[in-house]
Amino acid sequence: MIDLAEIKTDPNRVAVITQAGIDEINSMQGAGWQFDNFAKTNGYLTGLLDGIWLRAPYLHNGSVPTLRDLLKPAAQRPATFFRGSDLFDKANVGFVSTVASEGATRFMRFETSRDGNSNAGHEYGTDLSTTDQDALLEYLKTL
Repeated sequence: MIDLAEIKTDPNRVAVITQAGIDEINSMQGAGWQFDNFAKTNGYLTGLLDGIWLRAPYLHNGSVPTLRDLLKPAAQRPATFFRGSDLFDKANVGFVSTVASEGATRFMRFETSRDGNSNAGHEYGTDLSTTDQDALLEYLKTL
């Protein structure tokens, strides 16, 4: 669990979880199973890295189109991009996000300025050299 104060990301996903909701989940049960260990936290669980190269867009709300963008300071990440392409962007590790459509298929415009869409925080690796970022991206492609 990583606290919001450390991540410095959009708090909406954490804020929407209430104690009443947690109590409701913990009351659920069925034949041989029962939920009773859920608790409200002030942060996020980190995801596994296996297959990360195929999980774009990134962050809990899909607000960063590529892993290369994630290695940029938040102020330099794309504020608007398009989601929905299945064309892999090998250089940036994600899916092509700079085109609004392909043939008759129109992609969804994602705007990070909207509530719940922030791409702020997560400033890990932003101070790596370009060479080290390239090496990290090549490694992440192997997972």
